[in-house]
Amino acid sequence: MLLDVTGGQSTPIPLGEHSSPVTSYAISPDSARLAAGCQDGTIWLWDLNVGAAEQRPDPRRVPSSSCAAAPDGSWLATTDDNWQQGRIAIWDVTTGQQSRVCGAGAGRYDSCVAAPDGTWLATARSDAVLIWEVATGRLRHHIECPVRPGHVLISAATNYVIDLTVAPDGTWLAAACEDGTVRLLDLATGQTRDILDHPAITGRMLSCVVAPDASWLAYSGLDATVIHDLPSGTNRKIDSSSRLLDVSPDGSLLASEQGFDIRVWAAATGETVHVLGGHTHFVKTCRWSPDGTRLASAGDHTVRIWATATGGIETTVRLYADPNDSRNPMDCSWLSNGRTLAVTSKQGLHLFDLTNTPSDLIDPVPHRVDRSPASLVDPQQCDETLDAEGPGCSECGGDVARAGTGRPRRYCSRACRQRAYRARTR
Repeated sequence: MLLDVTGGQSTPIPLGEHSSPVTSYAISPDSARLAAGCQDGTIWLWDLNVGAAEQRPDPRRVPSSSCAAAPDGSWLATTDDNWQQGRIAIWDVTTGQQSRVCGAGAGRYDSCVAAPDGTWLATARSDAVLIWEVATGRLRHHIECPVRPGHVLISAATNYVIDLTVAPDGTWLAAACEDGTVRLLDLATGQTRDILDHPAITGRMLSCVVAPDASWLAYSGLDATVIHDLPSGTNRKIDSSSRLLDVSPDGSLLASEQGFDIRVWAAATGETVHVLGGHTHFVKTCRWSPDGTRLASAGDHTVRIWATATGGIETTVRLYADPNDSRNPMDCSWLSNGRTLAVTSKQGLHLFDLTNTPSDLIDPVPHRVDRSPASLVDPQQCDETLDAEGPGCSECGGDVARAGTGRPRRYCSRACRQRAYRARTR
């Protein structure tokens, strides 16, 4: 939904009629369109100027796990996480039509990222990184990331390549892997340029991010965070593990998740600048604003906006009217204008205009899609219905049966429980 909070007044403008829970989204560079991928395989394109759906492409109805937009906004790529029927679809944003399909039926795809020039697309699949030409759909490179000898994968339901980040010039990318390594992959040759690891990281790698000037690469595992100087090849260990990493636009600061808190620290020295506390549950994501003056974090039932100069909280956005609602936001992203924040949760997608918002709690009442298709209900009515019937699955929003004690279960299936566990431990 869109929320106009100019002057401190909240006026909800719902982006309704999603056919199932939103699992991924991407925003065009001009902030004019938003694409939302839903669990049933549909992609919705929204005109953000009027809040209306422009197209509703309806491919095979399989879950969309991630999406990436071209830098010029001309195309959109989506992936799905079906192990048998996975594929990458490329959509023409102007017409809303699917222009081509890559890698159909070849397994699950994750971590979809677009090239800085928009000519190719990188996806992670099992123990490989695949580079696709957008214009033709041809596979340019299949770069193997073999498991380190002696390493045993945690689960067959988890991709070995966990995270991808692309160099600013688009000549190489880094892949964070489950065996505790980060592989630097040359995109001209398809060869592995280097393999990075550190004795302080004994478990799997969780995330990696490259500096805006490509002078260093930060990677993090369960045990520590390491700054790798790319020109010299030297490493500097930071005594901190993190599930997430994000770098400020000028490359001077890093933000990392530390349980219920966010730690902001200097990339050059590793010294802590701020510890941002206030979330009542694990932080799911943290994202810098385009100008670097604010940081958005999402974790419990709120999204919090922090002033990076002082470490103080500017605004707290509550996604649902009930402060005890357990349906957590999963991810957030700033639009390029620096004042609009997009937030995704299992029940929908929310856009917040943070211009001139007061420094207190915003209580929007965002509409969400009810369990019946294309049905919009007031969230307060939703809460009453859920209280009566038991909450939906915490992972997919679907119906769940009550346990023998009469209490509602949290997940509808073993697969949803495993996905939730992986999300918490990534």
